[in-house]
Amino acid sequence: MGETQADDVAQEVFLLVRRRLDAFDAASIRPWLYGITRNVSRNWLRSRWRRAKRYQAVAELLPEPSDDWERVREAATLMERFLQGLPPKQREAFRLKVIEEFTAAEISTALGVPMQTVYSRVRSATAALRDFRASLEDGT
Repeated sequence: MGETQADDVAQEVFLLVRRRLDAFDAASIRPWLYGITRNVSRNWLRSRWRRAKRYQAVAELLPEPSDDWERVREAATLMERFLQGLPPKQREAFRLKVIEEFTAAEISTALGVPMQTVYSRVRSATAALRDFRASLEDGT
């Protein structure tokens, strides 16, 4: 974990501590803080691993480079290129559903749109991804 990521995790810990102060038992600050820090760190690592795994799926379309991280970087670049080609509303719904793994209900709440709108936007973006992958395979 780099310094920037450690700062992000530390900030998230402090935000959670602030939100959960009402549940704090004055006799147990060390285990309470440890538990929060452990869970935030674990979630951050899990999220990073999931994101790398998703990018790896796109990387399988690429020619075999010399190292795996290069393939992941190329996949991330391709994914960003694909996402930039989507209309903003589709891109936002697709990112939340596929990359961030929000549920449709969570996306509906976050974007302030009906769930059917979420489903429609994600479905359209998924179809666009199939077309994007096909264009990569065809070399166009």
